[in-house]
Amino acid sequence: MKKICFLTGDITFGGGAERITISVANLLAKDNDISIITIADFDSARLVYEISPKVKIKSLNIKDWGQKGSIRKHYFSIICLLRNSVKQNEIDILISVQATNMLWILPALAGTKIRNVCWEHINYSSHKSFIYDICIYLAKKKSQKIIVLTERDKMLWNTKKAISISNFPVFNMPCVNIEEKQKLFIAIGRFSPQKAFDRLLDVWELVEKSGKLGDYRLELIGEGEQEFFLRTKIKEKGLQKIEMRPFTNQIEVLYRKASVILMTSLFEGYPMVLIEALQFGIPAVAFDVLTGPAEIILQNKTGFLIEDGNIQEFANAIIKIVNEKNLLEELRGNNLEYRKTFDSESIIKKWNNLFAEIMTV
Repeated sequence: MKKICFLTGDITFGGGAERITISVANLLAKDNDISIITIADFDSARLVYEISPKVKIKSLNIKDWGQKGSIRKHYFSIICLLRNSVKQNEIDILISVQATNMLWILPALAGTKIRNVCWEHINYSSHKSFIYDICIYLAKKKSQKIIVLTERDKMLWNTKKAISISNFPVFNMPCVNIEEKQKLFIAIGRFSPQKAFDRLLDVWELVEKSGKLGDYRLELIGEGEQEFFLRTKIKEKGLQKIEMRPFTNQIEVLYRKASVILMTSLFEGYPMVLIEALQFGIPAVAFDVLTGPAEIILQNKTGFLIEDGNIQEFANAIIKIVNEKNLLEELRGNNLEYRKTFDSESIIKKWNNLFAEIMTV
């Protein structure tokens, strides 16, 4: 049985990368010895997503992980702790969840026979810092394989090491009761510059001012450094039909009652929330950024792709869904049919085939 380990910054964080890491680990644990190393200190009470008892969690116990200066402060400690952990547990393959972890994976594995794989969750074109450039270079030179989420991103990486393995929804074709649906728009994600919720507030302002929203409302679900900024902007704009709520481990309850999901990110990889939402028949409206939404949304069938940055067009799409008779029902029906194409079994097979290939090298 192969010993596979995923390395992540903080597995208790409620983001899409953490969600799919846990989902993949849970399914791989049926045929492999799976563990997750989290750099941050670990408290199971903080977990947002459920982890299989077959998946072992190990922590490097960096207590101020994520704070300014923590990487520089703990760099050598992370390398030493990681090296000791993977050697003691006789790991065969170490998977870097995000390319940035290459900074400590490579020195930690020096002189060992442990294979390493880079699993990137952000599209290639969004890497604009010097540190990311270094991490990408290291991944291309030293990783056995680089997993990206879309075929478009595979081309952008421009290396034979890159392969495309898409995400899959945690929820597998759940029973959907239309009677549970409310007049509710949702947007889910970290309150960070990347997710650009401020653009959504600009959109929502136009929708509210149109007077064509009826009884519909919007809920923003997330946490992050821009929370105060967004709350302030909501007050300044005088928005009435909007609420902000923290991440929840009861996300299924939200999906069951939501009618439409909105996404105004500046960039995406392969957004988990969109493929999860469509499992519940929820159509999406999203800006057509370089990668992500266009790989998931079927234009005018399961939702609407909007020219990136076109605030008025985005608002018009929302107004159209609210006011055009039978449109929402049609979109919802298309999503319930389309969801059959997202199959976790075939995706996990790709992972196992990858491990088999790597172990023969």
